[in-house]
Amino acid sequence: MSDNKEVKGRFGWLRDHLPCFNVDGHNITVLHQPNEFYEIFKEMLSNARKRIVIAALYFDKEEHESALVDAVDAACLRSVQERNEKFEVSILLDYFRGSRGGNNSRTQLLPLLNKYKDRVNVYLYHTPHINGVWRYILPERVNEMIGLNHIKIYLVDDDFILCGGNLGQVYFTIAQDRYMLVKSCQDMSDYFMDLVKTVGLFSHRLLCDNTTVSPFSDAQHSDMNEVQSFKKYVNEALTTLNKSWREKQQSNVTKDSHYDTFLFPSIQMGPFEVNEDRIVVEKVLRKCEPGDRVIISTGYLNFPDFLEECIVNDSVAKFDIITASPQNSGFHGAPSVLEYVPAIYSYFLRKFHARIVDHNSDRRIRLYEYYKPDKIFHGKGLWYYTSGSCQPALTMIGSSNFGQRSCYRDLECQITMVTSNIALQSQLKQEHEKFFENATMVNQESSKSSDSYVPWLVSLLASKSRSFF
Repeated sequence: MSDNKEVKGRFGWLRDHLPCFNVDGHNITVLHQPNEFYEIFKEMLSNARKRIVIAALYFDKEEHESALVDAVDAACLRSVQERNEKFEVSILLDYFRGSRGGNNSRTQLLPLLNKYKDRVNVYLYHTPHINGVWRYILPERVNEMIGLNHIKIYLVDDDFILCGGNLGQVYFTIAQDRYMLVKSCQDMSDYFMDLVKTVGLFSHRLLCDNTTVSPFSDAQHSDMNEVQSFKKYVNEALTTLNKSWREKQQSNVTKDSHYDTFLFPSIQMGPFEVNEDRIVVEKVLRKCEPGDRVIISTGYLNFPDFLEECIVNDSVAKFDIITASPQNSGFHGAPSVLEYVPAIYSYFLRKFHARIVDHNSDRRIRLYEYYKPDKIFHGKGLWYYTSGSCQPALTMIGSSNFGQRSCYRDLECQITMVTSNIALQSQLKQEHEKFFENATMVNQESSKSSDSYVPWLVSLLASKSRSFF
């Protein structure tokens, strides 16, 4: 497989939908352990000279996260001492998850805001589906089910880590995710900064006194408080972002002959009818050829109907799909009613497996559960093998779990990477093989075992509230 021939041929259509960023494959390193992610990101923050851009669900308040805040503080202080007025910090979190409890993401970041208010901006995305009196009626955690910012960006200067993990202690210690360090990619770093600032335009902004200001609180934008007007504004802003970057990068197409790796960012924001990622995922699977192999990983398996249909009825590829066992779910041992969440995802898995069996496709489509004691499985993404190849030519990595929430409720960003770099392909192969070392195949016998039992009330709840998971 050659670089440009493969991109312009088999995967060339990606350029028609998404911005394309060229990178030397030797500048990409696949990490395997959560502590690697943490230590490298902390070092990156400590050495920041130009910018820090972070997007996450929340910024926790334990020892590990406090050390990250200290690293950001040190970088800001250095910029002041060196009179580097161009240095800036942009942080995007979710409004409700970031406000949970008295000691939360907001209070964690307030010292930065107070010390460096001219350099630091903290944005809090607020779903348009909670407004008016519902903001005050819905209890914590329940309000988070309606819709969240789920985008993950960990960027310093012109380097970034592609990852699906959050900024919480478990994601630096026991949660198994995916981590990919990309160095010296200025154009895509600029894109990520532009994305966060664009989302910031329609997010609340945190102030130094721990209050927030709505993006459309002034009289000039009073009509934006109307939900449909708000959604239209956001759709136009994000469509413009994609179009401008796609056109800019297309003008560089003649400069990519010596590159072997290409990154295509796609955003999925269902509440605003922005469906870049849905279109790309569906098209990748529909364009599979006989002999192709696709591996999908998700911590929470709950495919939308169109994706199930595509996998079971439309695609000709072979599929290996891995998800967390109930014991390795991020909700295992959670308090109150959340303790039933692993059983709900187990219900979705069994239903999907039954559909595969009914379609006589259980040899072409194989499901696996990840099980490893004292671990959380949070890995998400896709690896694509073209027919006859022994290493993947394409991978998708980012925040999406390929589920109902990812498609319709939350804000997501995913990167499709096409590469002909043999060393990088080898890293990608090793990455997913490590996941399957701790996986057990789902079959009809295991579906009927006591470990797979789902209480009837949980099954009823899952079937009636599928779009929330």
